Amino acid sequence: MKKCVVYTTITKGYDRLKDPKNQENDFDFVCFSDDNNLKSEFWDIQPIVTPDLDQTRKARYLKSVSYTHLRAHETDSY
Repeated sequence: MKKCVVYTTITKGYDRLKDPKNQENDFDFVCFSDDNNLKSEFWDIQPIVTPDLDQTRKARYLKSVSYTHLRAHETDSY
């Protein structure tokens, strides 16, 4: 596990997951999604486990409580 993590959320297929242009080896990359079919060789895909919320609130929820899902990292960036 690396000290820094970059994370994003994709809900209800709203967006496509893209690999970053500058792929830093010192960072972990995590995507939280409610799409069980989403796959990536670069991103670590994690399921969204939240209360029953709409897609906008799911993303906001994860931004507000990222520390509970990304505890092993010292720094995170959305």
